[in-house]
Amino acid sequence: MIALPDLVAKPKPPATSRLLNRDPAERDPQNPIVATAQIVADPPIVAFEGVTPGAAATLRRKLLNTSERPLRMHLLRPSTRLFSATFSKRGLVPPGMAEEVDVTFRAPAPLEAMTLYTDEIRVHAEGGSLVVPLHAYPVASGLELPSRVD
Repeated sequence: MIALPDLVAKPKPPATSRLLNRDPAERDPQNPIVATAQIVADPPIVAFEGVTPGAAATLRRKLLNTSERPLRMHLLRPSTRLFSATFSKRGLVPPGMAEEVDVTFRAPAPLEAMTLYTDEIRVHAEGGSLVVPLHAYPVASGLELPSRVD
């Protein structure tokens, strides 16, 4: 005779996901700068300081492969028209090497004072994802302070 427990299917273990089992600091929407174990942005934030109206500024940044094996990086470009990113995709990036990304900010001609322009670049690889924040802001000009405060 066959025992009843042998006929009943065993329950499946809960589904696991690398996205769900990450460190809580990585899931925090207020802290999107996440360096995965495989990719590190150098520097972690791209900041255009003191932009001039109607001009374009370009910064070159590196996405470093810190894993022990070659990685293929997929870059999702910025979504706004003010920021753009260009890079030469080389295929597999060897360990210790970096993919260089040129980030350009084109400031609007009537630049609004005290406006922070933001966007992001998303980098996907086999081992995880990385968000690189982009910021651009004008510098306050014509600020006059008294030489002596009473």
